Amino acid sequence: MADGDFGRYLVAQRVVTDTQLTRAREIQRENPGLRVGEILMGLGHLSLFNLIKHLQAFRSNAKIGDLLVMEGIVTTEQLKEALIRQKESGQLLGRILVEMGACTIGQLTQVLAMQRTAARIAAPTGAA
Repeated sequence: MADGDFGRYLVAQRVVTDTQLTRAREIQRENPGLRVGEILMGLGHLSLFNLIKHLQAFRSNAKIGDLLVMEGIVTTEQLKEALIRQKESGQLLGRILVEMGACTIGQLTQVLAMQRTAARIAAPTGAA
């Protein structure tokens, strides 16, 4: 499973099939504003409860760069460039993305908060 790919995560968790994911991605190519989870739910392959449950689990384990891409804040190309710069400089990825102009500090803060919240929700009772 590729990092940051919620659809592949759902297949790996056996929530949807490869065929269902492929169909959802075809619809997404025709309607770029729609997200895979929304499409799968619309097709009846995923309930709202399961979408939220699996999205929280996925987000709690996702890296910040993947979340920024998933939220449509940065592009895959911007993330790749930032990761190269991070490897060269050792700086924090978020700082690099802000300096590149790929996202704002506010957007970064919002996604970091979302990541922490998802981790708390997904953590077993007493583990947070």
